[in-house]
Amino acid sequence: MKKDTSDDVEEWFVFNKSDSGETGDIPWVLRGRTENIEQAKSLLAQAIEQASKNNFVGHLTLVDPSLYGSIVGKNGSKVNSIRKATGCNVTVPRGQGSDPIEVVGSEEGIERAKELILQAVAEGKKQARSWRR
Repeated sequence: MKKDTSDDVEEWFVFNKSDSGETGDIPWVLRGRTENIEQAKSLLAQAIEQASKNNFVGHLTLVDPSLYGSIVGKNGSKVNSIRKATGCNVTVPRGQGSDPIEVVGSEEGIERAKELILQAVAEGKKQARSWRR
């Protein structure tokens, strides 16, 4: 587990899915017209290649889950920009419970996503302070 020094982070836990111990080949049987089978093979190869790049999962637990809204942004705009910038799948829990934010992607991608999430939290806190004045 990696600990973070930010005051907003309660816990940042990263694990590598490829360390799960499951290895080996999985047989696939594709049935259909030849052109459809070729297309399916191509799509499967692309999906497997993409999945092999996204071996890391990060769970980010914030001290104050009420800040999740600042990560999502209006109509999901902020979280979508984080996804686009990092190539990671970012899942922010609904509500203000204690569930962690889940980030799935490359090792570099999840670390960058964490930085952008914490930046969004800082911006949200700053904006909340300005509204109180």
